Amino acid sequence: MNWYTGGIHKVYFLHIDEYRKVAKEIGMYEVQVIELTENISLNYLQLLQKNQAEEQLWSQEFFNKKKQRLLDCCEMGKSGLIQWGILHYRKES
Repeated sequence: MNWYTGGIHKVYFLHIDEYRKVAKEIGMYEVQVIELTENISLNYLQLLQKNQAEEQLWSQEFFNKKKQRLLDCCEMGKSGLIQWGILHYRKES
């Protein structure tokens, strides 16, 4: 993903299936997964609106890069490249 230019490191953008795999490998079992991926675009768009209200706090170049990253994340959420959810696991006895 060449869009990444800063902020949270890409390693945190894992697919929910990857978390399932890791949990199984360390002896955890899935209790519940609450899928919230449909909220990704909404949340990033709300963050963009907040940032636009504070646009004068940054240089135009910085704001444009930040805006593009947020729009990229919106698109990645819509396409399913980023998933979001609450994962509940329990240690197997």
